[in-house]
Amino acid sequence: MEDSSTDTYDSAKPEPSGSLRTFGAVECMTLRNVEVQVMPLHRGVHPGLDGPMRLLETPDNQWFGYCEGQESSQFITDPQTISTLYMRYAKLLSQALTPEDTRGLLTRMRGAP
Repeated sequence: MEDSSTDTYDSAKPEPSGSLRTFGAVECMTLRNVEVQVMPLHRGVHPGLDGPMRLLETPDNQWFGYCEGQESSQFITDPQTISTLYMRYAKLLSQALTPEDTRGLLTRMRGAP
């Protein structure tokens, strides 16, 4: 399954070993199956603020969605709802920095040349 995840990370909670924070986001970006894009703060309200969502596609092109909230989670199979989630995901990608700009920002933030 292809996993198009939009996870948000809270700096106050511990991260599992191997996470972006433990491994280092810039180093993680060298992996062939990882793409990191930062959402600039000046964008304000965006679809990612509603919490993590995952879009999954099976080898036979069947789509599923999974959304999490603080007190609930939802497994989604309805094609119309999946379409809405996919549009939100596309909006997130369009508002975020490109992977190249993200790499530059993260490199500057950690003080590397």
